[in-house]
Amino acid sequence: MVRRQAIGALFAVLFSTIAPAAAQSSSGPTIEDLAALRNLGAGQGGLALSPDGEWLAVFQSHMGFERNEVRYALVVTAARPGAAPRIVADAGAGLPHRNQGRASGSLVDRIPRWSPDSRAIAFIAEREGRAELWITDLTGRARLAARPDGDVTDFAWTSAHSLVLTTTTSRALVEAQRALDARDGFLVTDSFEPGFSLAPLPAVEAQRQWLHLDTRNRALTPADESQAALLRTPRRGNTWIGARDGASQVSRPPRGLFTTSDGASILCAVDACTGLLRDAGALTGGDVVHARRRSLGC
Repeated sequence: MVRRQAIGALFAVLFSTIAPAAAQSSSGPTIEDLAALRNLGAGQGGLALSPDGEWLAVFQSHMGFERNEVRYALVVTAARPGAAPRIVADAGAGLPHRNQGRASGSLVDRIPRWSPDSRAIAFIAEREGRAELWITDLTGRARLAARPDGDVTDFAWTSAHSLVLTTTTSRALVEAQRALDARDGFLVTDSFEPGFSLAPLPAVEAQRQWLHLDTRNRALTPADESQAALLRTPRRGNTWIGARDGASQVSRPPRGLFTTSDGASILCAVDACTGLLRDAGALTGGDVVHARRRSLGC
């Protein structure tokens, strides 16, 4: 059954993306206006709806000119139109994306994840160059959950008090290998790219670990196969977005057809459901929430 209705909680319109001064200036935005921009989410989405359908969480990022780095903050808001968003945690600086040890100019997409009881949010935070796992509640009481030997790259809740996470090779092992290479030299293999670095690329993926975390005492133990499988299997939300006209032969048909996990379809034909849509989630009453990427128009 296809129902035509407007989206009841469109997260993308809850935030102003350009300083008010730009709207008052006839000459367009200034450098100060552009510096004040805040980006929501990540390239592959980033909007997280709580399991009870009451709250939304997303990362807000901006350029920190004092230290010449992108800074991240975790934002939550009630999943209803007009709700006021608030920052509940500092997530530190951006983390460079690495491919087989080679850092690129892009940053890792960080996505917050709600606990099954909707009372806590786990997220990856940068602290002194490390990627750690942190947890916060809705009031902003954030705390360190795990600081493993390697950097945290992914995680998933297994219960209200436990998570499974995966990490890169221990930082100590990577540094020890660097020291050996500097002292003894190294064989020229595919890990040596002189155009990028005069040392082999660090083997950050060579000894990846899957760990189980008990949040009540911060105990880390090796994850069993069933727990590790949660991170090896692609995850999909309870609602996904498709073209309005599935039979269309054009290359980029308008999007706005939301299909829930039970197979029901919700067709949204308003302007808010056009463009690049991400991270749809179903609310009670048949409404859908999603993020929408927009250009600045300047």
